Amino acid sequence: MDEQANENELPDLEQLADLLVYAPIGLLYEYQNVLPQLIKRGKSQVKLARIVGQFAVKQGSKQVNRQSTQVAESALGLLANALTELGSTVGLAPPATATEDDSTSETDSAAETTPEVRRSPPESASTESGQTTREPVPLPIAGYDDLTARSIVGLLDDLTDAQLGRVRSYEAANRNRKTVLSKIERLTA
Repeated sequence: MDEQANENELPDLEQLADLLVYAPIGLLYEYQNVLPQLIKRGKSQVKLARIVGQFAVKQGSKQVNRQSTQVAESALGLLANALTELGSTVGLAPPATATEDDSTSETDSAAETTPEVRRSPPESASTESGQTTREPVPLPIAGYDDLTARSIVGLLDDLTDAQLGRVRSYEAANRNRKTVLSKIERLTA
């Protein structure tokens, strides 16, 4: 039994001797050939790791920027909607009526010549002592001209059909953004 145990231990001792004695001796004789190859492999692995890391950082930055832009636009849209509601409640913006929408949508779309022309908000006719004057009809979304199409689209769900008509007329007469106009068409259909 003792002979079998000694035979099993012998290969372990040989492996240890190979690793600790013969490998360093062999490395001393071959280091001029092996060392440049090891350095080259190490450099290529570091370059690869750097490239992968830079790619990951760029992708992460793009995703963070995209998400922060969406959050900012949503917050701006909600703020504009709240200001519009507050203005309507306090009396700064008149409530929407269907007659205003019908009279302005025909005149505004007929007056449109090019989408690049920016005009003031739609106007309504009012009769005062026999004379007809034109007064601006405020849009139902505060700060409309400063909002992005994505922000405006997010606010359209809360508007009445008359308010949607005013927004449609104004958008078609000014920036003519397909995203906004398509959303209004879906909501009024």
